[in-house]
Amino acid sequence: IDAVQLHGDESPDMCLRFGRRVIKAVTAADLPHCSRWPESITLLVDASDAVRRGGTGQRADWASVAPFARRRRLILAGGLDPANVAEAVATVRPLAIDLSSGVESAPGIKDATRMRALFEALRQAEGEWR
Repeated sequence: IDAVQLHGDESPDMCLRFGRRVIKAVTAADLPHCSRWPESITLLVDASDAVRRGGTGQRADWASVAPFARRRRLILAGGLDPANVAEAVATVRPLAIDLSSGVESAPGIKDATRMRALFEALRQAEGEWR
């Protein structure tokens, strides 16, 4: 195992104890508290949900994430799909994106057409954020 992705209430100290690369999921509301987190912990910013952590298909608040992303590289998640991924990447300029339901035809079933549309949207918009 090269990395672990955590979606709980893990502290920075707990994340560092894994001895592996850690991707820590947080919400935009958590970002003011994340400035003290070590750079060795990659932050994945997802949409907030009162019940579930991650995988909700809800859109993250890109405008509030963008200023933080200028100071620290992060992974963007939260409601990304072929129709909005180019805008999300242009707004936030993340290190990477994390998505699932935005390219599914049914829960857990990836749709090849939606995947192609996602990559085409990224290719067409690439010049805007390079």
